[in-house]
Amino acid sequence: MFILTLIIAGAVVGFLSTFFGVGGGAIIVPVLYGIFPDAPPAVVIGTSLSAIFFNSILNSYNFKRLNLKPRLDWGILLAVGMAIGVICSSHLIQGIEPRVVRLFFAGVLIVIALKTLLYNPKGPVSNNALEGKIKLPKAIKIILTGIIGGTIAGITGLGGGTVVVPILLIFHKFSLASVPIYSNLAMIGGCLVGMIRYTQITSLKVVPEGFMALMQVGSVQFVAVVCIFVGTIFTNRLGARFAQKVAKKTGKRLFVIFLFTMSGKILYSIYF
Repeated sequence: MFILTLIIAGAVVGFLSTFFGVGGGAIIVPVLYGIFPDAPPAVVIGTSLSAIFFNSILNSYNFKRLNLKPRLDWGILLAVGMAIGVICSSHLIQGIEPRVVRLFFAGVLIVIALKTLLYNPKGPVSNNALEGKIKLPKAIKIILTGIIGGTIAGITGLGGGTVVVPILLIFHKFSLASVPIYSNLAMIGGCLVGMIRYTQITSLKVVPEGFMALMQVGSVQFVAVVCIFVGTIFTNRLGARFAQKVAKKTGKRLFVIFLFTMSGKILYSIYF
């Protein structure tokens, strides 16, 4: 039964990740906590980052098929920053109480939702940030954006897209339509490093016997990763198309509702 649940969750992730530009961790993490309530946070985070890695590759491929070509220098710098953040935060997570990790996860979602809701750009938003050469000060800002996303990713399992998206919109003045392309590129680098790192962190098996136990490497449960990825295959192209058609205000409101819903679900699981 849990395999079907993971595949369905993957289908939802596939649509929302390309629509909002997030990796899907805001869905994957609550689902994993629901299916494996006693799972150590490291397993939930490692499994989530691994699923997001494969999902982000698929998303980027579909964006390319839609002739949405990003600037690789931006994507590489974001990915490098995320990789640094994930490595640093993965060392911290082992000493944090599981309940605190969940609270932090929910709190991050609420803060991002409020930031996105209150964000009101003065004047038209364009892609001027993507024009011209990237000089050292700008490169540092881009890498720092990735580091912030990667740090949050390594602690929560969000994948970083949920953090990177508002930063690209608010501070880098990206248009809503271009954000998913760059956030997914960033997550490829960050989540690859995260997957490798969490396979090296020893954790209790979420399923102690059988095939599931054999397929957990360190803190990554690869059966769950595969099930989620299978689900994303069916819906991520649809999300990419919708992302280019939906009005900016509508997309922002849906993103905020999505974040509040997921944070509420986590808080409910902690206190009730």
